Amino acid sequence: TYYNGSFDKLVISFGEDLFELVEITQARLCQILRARKSLFRGVSFSKFSVTLRVHSVPLAFALNFTDGFEIRVLWFHINSETELQNSMRVIEIFPRTNYTFILKFQITIDKLIALPPLEEMHIIVRLSLNSDQFLQLISRHKLVHCYYASVTVNWRELKQAMKMISTQTRDRTARLCLDAAVVSNWLKSEGFSESSKVGDACREFELIRLPDQTEDSHQTSLFLRFSRCSIRIDRFDWNGGSFNNLVSMTNADRSLGYTY
Repeated sequence: TYYNGSFDKLVISFGEDLFELVEITQARLCQILRARKSLFRGVSFSKFSVTLRVHSVPLAFALNFTDGFEIRVLWFHINSETELQNSMRVIEIFPRTNYTFILKFQITIDKLIALPPLEEMHIIVRLSLNSDQFLQLISRHKLVHCYYASVTVNWRELKQAMKMISTQTRDRTARLCLDAAVVSNWLKSEGFSESSKVGDACREFELIRLPDQTEDSHQTSLFLRFSRCSIRIDRFDWNGGSFNNLVSMTNADRSLGYTY
């Protein structure tokens, strides 16, 4: 079930049923609230997604509309500082709910670090994070995905992140993009090479799966294990390749899309 407030329309969908209000006025919003209260007093959602933009649906409407809702995961699409403030106000209404933030604006690092524990954090803007800040995020949140955020991390610090994820008792997943040649050189420094085979172990790492080298294969990922931390390196090439590697680290194997 999905709720989305955009600049010019309100869309509410329940399963396959879609309700769309193109012209947003106070009278129409009041009609929606009356209809909602006449249909049900409460409802349970596995996922509820919201964008709280200033110039469209008022925050008061969103709070009234969700009164009595039971929400397992509340997703926020956050495009500005004001939307972040609105989202934090909504969180106060649902203290027992899990939250996912999709950050699409230049949030300051201090505010990023201070966010409450999240089910998922998706950083869709260009930010620069150092290794300490990255470690703080993955220790606090269940999943941290740095789409465009640049993480300055060396091999020792990346292994520190793997060790942190490995020792966590709760699910932890982190994803970041790193230079392909650097990643390849790091693995070679551990003792792996193009001649390595599945099952090979070098120091603290075990090689679980290799990329498919056939021409038409889309399986370009290399899988490793570091204690309880499973690692997936997408677009991997021993020669570095022309693309950055997406490196995923987790203590919940299912989140890598491959069963060990």
